[in-house]
Amino acid sequence: MFLNLALNAIFNGFIIALSLTVGSDWSTSWRVTIIIGAVSLFTFINYRQITMPGFRVKEKTAEILISTFLLDALLKAYKIKQPGSYNLRACVLKRKRKLRIEKWRIRMVDNLNIRYSTPGYPAAEKELVYEDYGASGNAVIENNVVYYDKKTAPTSISGMPATHIEITKHINSVLSAPIYRLNDTNLENPIGILSIDSKTSVEKTGFHDPTNYDIVTSMATLIGSFMV
Repeated sequence: MFLNLALNAIFNGFIIALSLTVGSDWSTSWRVTIIIGAVSLFTFINYRQITMPGFRVKEKTAEILISTFLLDALLKAYKIKQPGSYNLRACVLKRKRKLRIEKWRIRMVDNLNIRYSTPGYPAAEKELVYEDYGASGNAVIENNVVYYDKKTAPTSISGMPATHIEITKHINSVLSAPIYRLNDTNLENPIGILSIDSKTSVEKTGFHDPTNYDIVTSMATLIGSFMV
């Protein structure tokens, strides 16, 4: 348990350091200081979550960590692994289960809406609520990583309301991965979805290439530690 704690803390520290230092002219000493500080922070947070199952990071803290650092670090790391990918955005969609009555039948549906995001999402897009459609909806249904390519128009877009299609018509490719709580070791109950999208096709973003998934799934694991 404590070995995993240490490895997670080191990984998280380097992710934060990447977010802050890539493209900067900071000295080596500053970079080392940032890594040590980030590792210490995540060691404390992960330790509290393991020893106190009900422990949660405060919403404001989670927003700062996820929106300001983690999503930005994800995009930087992805661009390093997939050179040539651009026009990338990233967001975290929160999952909520709700009852719906349809034709005298009651069923549970998943509602997904943007909780955290990098800059570039207009208000109309942030207000959208996804259900069992789109890459994010299908990532919940399949409990797995899902990509969308507008050129081939996979079934992930079927069932999407016309309003959604109009507001998101500029998106040509999406990569979505489930987010789990730290204690969901069997990865059975996603609490949200981490998505990267772009105005460009999968040929440039590489969202269709499984070798690029590890960056997104690792970040989804990290974000799951902080989601309130």
